[in-house]
Amino acid sequence: MSKDYKIISNTEPKDSEKEIFVELSAEFVSSFSEKALSEFVKEAEIEGFRKGKAPVAIVKERVGEFKLFEEATQRAIQEIIPVIMLQEKIEAITMPHVHLTKIALGSPIEFMMHFFIMPEVELADYKKIAMDTKKETVGLKDEEVEGYIQQIISARATKNDAGEETKPELTDDFVKTLGDFKDVADFKMKLTENMKAEREVQASQKRRLVIIEEIVKETKIKMPEVLVEEEQHKMFDEFKGRVESMKMNFEEYLGSIKKTEEELKAEWKEDAIKRAKMNIILPQIAAKESLKPDTKDIDTEIENLRKAYADLDENRARVYVASVLTNEKVFKYLEML
Repeated sequence: MSKDYKIISNTEPKDSEKEIFVELSAEFVSSFSEKALSEFVKEAEIEGFRKGKAPVAIVKERVGEFKLFEEATQRAIQEIIPVIMLQEKIEAITMPHVHLTKIALGSPIEFMMHFFIMPEVELADYKKIAMDTKKETVGLKDEEVEGYIQQIISARATKNDAGEETKPELTDDFVKTLGDFKDVADFKMKLTENMKAEREVQASQKRRLVIIEEIVKETKIKMPEVLVEEEQHKMFDEFKGRVESMKMNFEEYLGSIKKTEEELKAEWKEDAIKRAKMNIILPQIAAKESLKPDTKDIDTEIENLRKAYADLDENRARVYVASVLTNEKVFKYLEML
């Protein structure tokens, strides 16, 4: 137990909800006074001084002792929450909501942390489910390859002055205009390999979906509603992003389909439940099977994101990337069973 805080009460989990009543020492809160004051100085706009250049004593007088104490309190709470989560070994699945219950100058402050913890999970026999899910035999007929070649040729057709369509012939020179191919035989061989590889990826994705849906169906979890709501919000944001990427006004689009945001979320609830369950199940399997992504792979992905996003929050990005790569390892593990 840290000397900076004291747990006054700690409720037993009920439906994955938990509350912790915390007391913070007056000394700990006071240690944030200088940081709080420096922030007020930085933002202060006082006549006769440039922004951020007013004397500390004047800013302190203008702000007032209690407001300064309130700011120090908020900073102290934000600093101590991760410490409490770590030292008390709390596996929270949401950020705590904080409610101040006692605040007085020179005295310890008290606040309530309310959050959700990982629900109890009774995992399905995921190994058996994966082994019982048959692998699809991927085949590719010669006529399918020829049909695709004809589509390529048709796409390269031109029209003469009379409006007549002229298709190019399948020659060595023609295939060289399509990519790095030596001749027609090389083109057909590589096209066949690529088409088969694409079919294999599609079959793999289809089998993954069947496996995880069956695992989700057979796994027993009492889902906290907050996780389902969070997933509905994500689905809504993804949908809105797709609509706006097509240069459409989202509000106008909702009007055209005669739906509200809440109606859409309600329609997606079952899928949101499945997604929320999957987000819990995959890390559970990863933990049981000791599946972790390589640090180098995480670093590589972070570097790629950093190039694409100048204002990247690296800590959050690292958590996200690690989660995605871990899930991928779980899927590959299940596919190999």
